[in-house]
Amino acid sequence: MYTIKGIIIVISLVYITKALVYIIDKLLKFKDEKIQFNMDVKKESIMNMTGIEFEAFCRWLFEGTGEYRYVEITEARGDGGKDLILIDKNEKKTYVECKRFDSEEKLEKIENKSDIKKLVIGREICQKLVGAMVSNNIDKGIIVTTGEVHKNALNYIEDLKNNSSIDLQIYNMKDILEIMESNKAIGVYEIDVII
Repeated sequence: MYTIKGIIIVISLVYITKALVYIIDKLLKFKDEKIQFNMDVKKESIMNMTGIEFEAFCRWLFEGTGEYRYVEITEARGDGGKDLILIDKNEKKTYVECKRFDSEEKLEKIENKSDIKKLVIGREICQKLVGAMVSNNIDKGIIVTTGEVHKNALNYIEDLKNNSSIDLQIYNMKDILEIMESNKAIGVYEIDVII
């Protein structure tokens, strides 16, 4: 039925597979704080990222600030109203919602203009993130967006500031580019931002 040679091959494959899994796992978790690299980033390339690419980009952006000990991307589905969890050196968590909206050029092609309001950060998006924060006793949140911010979102954030201890901030494209330049200035990486 089974030959000794066949059994040895199967056992060898099992050990080789385990070794490869271990090596791949170590490589995926490897993080060298001193790695530097060069990269050209155009505003248009950020605007044309998919939602998942934009979340990964935001993770990279926050990791580069040096303010956070750990930056975690949440599950794509069922993220509970947050895309990233930032953990600072004091173990304090910040929830981040990443909203990458299409460029103005793509917006102009939308036939149903009422759909455009879905591409703006409004009170509803803020409330969803705040709901996730409150349910997990988190008092700081950030919404990162390539889009516009509606006045009702700004009013909601002002009400939060005046009536609670919740700190909700919105980072737009200008803020994203400033963070990238700041990260470059502290020597995290070399980057040319092209606007």
